[in-house]
This record gives sequence, C-alpha cells and structure tokens, in this order.
Amino acid sequence: MKKHKIRTALIAAAVMFLCSACGGQAADNQTCHISIDWQTTEECDTAEDGTVLFIGSLYYPIVTIEGNEEAADKINHDIQERLAAFEQDTSVREFARENYVPENGGFISYSQDFTLASRRADNNVISFEAVYAFYSGGAHDNYTSIGLNYNTQTGELIDFRELGENADAFRADTFAYNRALADTEPYLDRMYGSPSDEELESVLYAEDKWFLSTDGLTFISDTYALGPYSGGAIDFTIPYSKLENMGLKEEYRYTGPLTLRLQDGLPVSMDLDGDGTEETILTDTIYGSRPDAKDEFSGYLLINDIDVTNYNDELAKLLLDFPWAQCVLYDLEPSDDTVEIAFITTEYIGEEETPLFTSYFFRYKNTSDAAKDCVITYLGKTDGYLLEPGFEVSLTAFQTE
Repeated sequence: MKKHKIRTALIAAAVMFLCSACGGQAADNQTCHISIDWQTTEECDTAEDGTVLFIGSLYYPIVTIEGNEEAADKINHDIQERLAAFEQDTSVREFARENYVPENGGFISYSQDFTLASRRADNNVISFEAVYAFYSGGAHDNYTSIGLNYNTQTGELIDFRELGENADAFRADTFAYNRALADTEPYLDRMYGSPSDEELESVLYAEDKWFLSTDGLTFISDTYALGPYSGGAIDFTIPYSKLENMGLKEEYRYTGPLTLRLQDGLPVSMDLDGDGTEETILTDTIYGSRPDAKDEFSGYLLINDIDVTNYNDELAKLLLDFPWAQCVLYDLEPSDDTVEIAFITTEYIGEEETPLFTSYFFRYKNTSDAAKDCVITYLGKTDGYLLEPGFEVSLTAFQTE
C-alpha cells in the first residue's frame, strides 16, 4: 500500500548512527560525539469480529550528546512534547469506529503516524523532518511535514531568522533562489501553475517549513499546497555553496562531504574530473524511450549534452532497472579533485514492504580521444542511504559484483 511505503521509506532513512564532528567549526564550539537511538511504538483498535479498525504509530529518536547532556535533554524533551500532543488527537481513531459497518466487507484500517527522519547531525546542527500521516478512508492517505532544527551546542530550536548574518537579506536571497526554481519546467510540471510571489512565500516561509540537511537548506511544500496530490510534496533545496554567498552564519554551515541532489530536468554545473572546467549535468526520466526497460520509463544521465549511459554498461542497466533512482553528486575523497556521481535505488522486500536502499557510484572523466566523448567508470555499490546523516563509505568498502 502506498501509504505504508511512504512511512517505511522514511523509517529506513532514519537509522541509528554515530557522528564525531571535527574541523571547520566555530572556535568556541565543543566537538560532539552524537548518537541517535530510534524508538517505535504502535497500537491498534479492533472490532468485535477481529477487524483492525485503527493503527497508530510513532517513530522517534532519542538523542545522546556525549559531554553535553543538557543540550540532549532539551532536544529530547521537545520531541517528547510533540509526540504527546500528537497522541492527544484521537479523531481518526474515533472516525474509524464510527464509520465501520460490519456488513460491508473490505474495510481498510484507518491510521495515524508520526515519523521523524534524520536529515543532519553534526557539531553544529541536529535536524529532523517530522511527517504527520493519516488515513481515514478514500483513495489515499494524507500527510504533512515540518522541520525540527536544533542547535547541537545548546539544544535550542533554531529560528529561521538566526540563519543569516543579515536576517532580511538572507530571506530575500533565499526567496529569489526559490522563485527561480519555481519557474523552471520540472517544478511547473508538478505544480498547479506558476505561483504568485505571495503564494510561494506563504507556503515556503510558513513556520517550521524548513530544515537543514546534508545537502542544503530545504523548504517544504506539502501536497496540495502548490500542486495536486499526484505531484507529491515539493521540496525546494538551496545548496550550501549558494547559502554561504547569501550570508549563512558559520555555525550553521555544513563541513561534511559535498552532497548535491539532482532533480529531473534541472541541470547543474560542477567540475567533476578536476580539469578546471565545469560540466553540465542533467538527469531525467523519459517515458517509452527504451523497449528493454523493466517498465515504461527509462532514466538518463547527460553530461555536456552527451548521454553517458551509452558509455557504461553498469550505468545503462541501472537506469533501465531503476529509472527513478535518485542522482546525487557526492565527493568520495575530499583530498582529490574529483566529484563522483551516485545513484540511490529503493527496493521493497517482504510482506511488510521494507525498503532496501543501495548507493551506486560512478566517476566521470572528459577525454580528448576522438574515439570517445567521455569515460564513465563504475566504482561499485554499497548498502545504505547516501543522504543519511553519518553515512560513510570508502572505495575499499564497495561491492563490484
């Protein structure tokens, strides 16, 4: 069921990890050893005939910051208060019992879930995306998200106005970036149309509709806010390289490996092979383009307008089998001049449809060889979700089969 996949995918992206922050931090900050232990609770109501009427679940973290228990306690207390407030709303549970008719078969259990997913955890910031999902009949569930961003040193929630050296200028600059994104074809395809400045600002700059992740500042647009349900939640992400130019304060900058998610149909520029020239990278999913694809869609990767899937068999097969794989530019080895191309795939296994994430890595090199436009090398794959905070991988850890 789709609503179950949404929830389990979020859970799988929020597993326990350990993080030791180092380097590039503000001088007065202490280095933190952070651990996050994930807890889950579930309860259900059943009718006299055994039909499950309602399932309620919580999936939440318990944060430990070694040497700074006070900050960890503040974070955990805030999360617990939110959980308690969520559980106090029993309307969906009551609707389930009211609407259940034993004589009518095929009743689908109503549900109410509160799921937190880890988005960043380091010496500066511990952030989560909190998703409230409920189902009370009809074709699909409904869900809404907020961001919870905590200062690792103090445990206090970070206010958006704190992010920039100049709060008004930072907001204006981020809005200009989001405005430009909203006017691109990939965004227009998912929205009702081009929103007015007032509409866009009221959605993206509503309270708690943002979070800091490993790849930038993300603004949340829930389903129906700017587009139909079929378009899903629409995120607007500004990379840290852009945020620094907008005046993002040093204490909120990200010092981990360069990580940049690509969106279908939206090109980005970056020097991938360290030759001093930026490449233009574009990923896209196209309907009915390759007859040997597993389904009716195929994924493509274009670098400098060249379809590089033609130059690597592993990449071609991967994007045939997983056309919706998430493409990420990721710096595996910060000490060298290259930036790798990664694809994250998701497979659902077992009756519980547990998501299995795999990250595949490729390296690009431009070539002056007349027989080749470029070289794409498959480096290998590793289990896990590349965008998960604390994700670490080295070349020696790759599986190549």
